[in-house]
Amino acid sequence: SPTSYTHRPAFGLAISFAIGIWLSTTISCSMGWIAGVVVLLLACCLYAKGRRLAFGLYVLLACLGLIHAQGVQALPSNDMAYVPYYERRDVVVAEGIIVSDVDVRQTRRGNKTSFELAVEYLNGNAKSGKVLVNIFRREELRYGQRVRIQGKLHKPFGGSTLGHFSYEDYLERNGIHWILSVRKDGDIRVLADHQGSRIQEFSLKSRHYFKSILERYLNELEAGIIQSLVLGGRYYIPDSVRQVFVQTGTAHILAISGMNIGAVTLLIVIALGVLRIPRKAQLFLAILLLAAYAYFTGANPSVVRATVMAIIFLAAFLFEREGESLNSLGIAAFVILVFDPLSLFEIGFQLSFVGVFSIIYFYPVIYAGIKTDERHRLRTMTLQALSMSIAAWVGVAPLIAYYFQIVTPVTVLANLPIIPFVSALMMLGVGLILGGFFSPWLAAAFAACIKVVLVVMMIVIEAFSRIPYGYWPMKELAPSAMIFYYLIVFLLFHGLSRHLKKAPAHDYAHFMS
Repeated sequence: SPTSYTHRPAFGLAISFAIGIWLSTTISCSMGWIAGVVVLLLACCLYAKGRRLAFGLYVLLACLGLIHAQGVQALPSNDMAYVPYYERRDVVVAEGIIVSDVDVRQTRRGNKTSFELAVEYLNGNAKSGKVLVNIFRREELRYGQRVRIQGKLHKPFGGSTLGHFSYEDYLERNGIHWILSVRKDGDIRVLADHQGSRIQEFSLKSRHYFKSILERYLNELEAGIIQSLVLGGRYYIPDSVRQVFVQTGTAHILAISGMNIGAVTLLIVIALGVLRIPRKAQLFLAILLLAAYAYFTGANPSVVRATVMAIIFLAAFLFEREGESLNSLGIAAFVILVFDPLSLFEIGFQLSFVGVFSIIYFYPVIYAGIKTDERHRLRTMTLQALSMSIAAWVGVAPLIAYYFQIVTPVTVLANLPIIPFVSALMMLGVGLILGGFFSPWLAAAFAACIKVVLVVMMIVIEAFSRIPYGYWPMKELAPSAMIFYYLIVFLLFHGLSRHLKKAPAHDYAHFMS
């Protein structure tokens, strides 16, 4: 409607842009035809008004999304995706620059060193594109080094035990079509240092230093969880522990998400509040620090989404204007899709945005149906948290069932204690890192608190995982069933929303009982 377009233009335009990106995988159009349609739409938009203008802009954004996605997926003729058979049947020599963090971990077969390599030459021939390098020994390599590596190319395994998740598709969306395996006796030579982004190099060095502080005071499991919460990335967490989080639907705490960004925003605002500087200067500094933190932790879609929304929230205070949640979500989605259109197909992107949209759309209806006397502050906060947890689960449940073939209704209850636990661990983790700089005894005190909180949190999560029928595996969920589910849910909540607007205030408490 014109009203929704006026107040929430970014959300509708982001949806249109995403539809265009999705269409790029289902239809094939020449760039000339699409460019002609875009020019025609631009001409129509110049003379259109009201709903016609809104419709024209939506279609225009869909076309631009289609063009953008096709442009990103178009590869040069010398890309690694087109390596011929005769170049990969034997041992190859690849030369390029390490463009990711170097992950060294212990596996059942021994040490393994992994990283992404931007290939410049393959067997002496100029190439472009990336490969994932797996070296089956420990190597002291780092981001930004130019290296020459001897190994064998092979395709990633396409299958997965996680339902519809495909590791091969995941790598291809990140521009990786081959894995370069280097045996224990494979030759590796470092040709030059500092060939990558200096900012990225500084960020990774800082992250490694902070990681060393955590590992100095915490054991491997404790450090892995705190690193995931505070520094981002994937760190050591045993499969048995990770499985408990999956069964309770709380695995989202093992990666930086909106909850973590909210805690960081609160910490930054509180810390800057101590400074005797104008309030607008505090808010401006908070925005800069939040953006720097998002970049520092890797800037994955969930982090960018949460950061953009937090920045918009702070900017609303800075410019003394009221923000609109769906509009903020649309801006966040649009920013991510402009820089990386293929992130639309990532599980994390979908879960992140559907979860936040569900909270924005469903939460008011659920809370209006169950809220009671708001003079009881603790009861009100509990019902708000419960309503938010139900809203998020209603939205993401079919996606989790589709991708991971598991249903976890226990998530609704398990999320309630998780929020204070994660907030406490975030603050204690930051305190431990800062204490590691200035005061060993202060760092040790923070570490002791982290150990206690983690033990209690794991006991709580383990208890939720043992609730009968708290989770159960299911067979493959068809896309049509998922669409039918969302259609029914939206119709139901739309009807409930209209009913609640007409119902007297004293009927709210009984409406959904």
